[in-house]
Amino acid sequence: MTNSKLSILMIKIQYKNNGQVKRRSKFMDSNYSGSCLCGKIRYEFGKFKTNPNHCHCSMCRKFHGAAYGTYGMVGLKDFVWTEGEEFLKKYQSSSDVERGFCSVCGSSLYYRRTTQEKYIDIAIGTLDQDLKTENLPTQHIFVQNKPNWYQIDDKLEKYSGFPERKT
Repeated sequence: MTNSKLSILMIKIQYKNNGQVKRRSKFMDSNYSGSCLCGKIRYEFGKFKTNPNHCHCSMCRKFHGAAYGTYGMVGLKDFVWTEGEEFLKKYQSSSDVERGFCSVCGSSLYYRRTTQEKYIDIAIGTLDQDLKTENLPTQHIFVQNKPNWYQIDDKLEKYSGFPERKT
C-alpha cells in the first residue's frame, strides 16, 4: 500500500457513551473537523477538492439565513460523519440538489449535487477551526442573486452561476 493510500486510511473505533454506540473515525491526515450547533452531529475530512466559495443564490441564502452560504467541496472518500448521523436530515431543494441539516438544532451542514455522487459541499461555518490560508474562499457565485442590502467589497472572483469545476 502506498503512502498516499495510507494517508486516507480510516481507523474506526466503537465505544459506548451513556448507553449509545458512537462511531469515532480519524483520517491519518485529518485536516478539518466540524459539528452542528448542538454538537449532536460531527464530521471530519482530510482536504478540500476546490477552494470554498460564497454562494449568493436564493436557496443558499435561505438555507443559511444570511447574505450567502460559504461551502467547500470535499471528496466523499476523504469525508466521514463521526457522530450523530442519525440526527442528519436531508431536504431535496431542487431536482438535483440535496441539503443536509441537524434535526435537533437546525444547523445547515452541507449541500450536495446529486449528479456529483463523489462530492459533498460542507458549510464552512460549521468547521471547528479556522481555514488554512491555502483553503480560503476564492470566489462569489450567483452574484446576480445577492440581496440589495449586501455589497461585495472584496477582490474575489465573481460569477453569475457556477464556474467550471474540475472533477
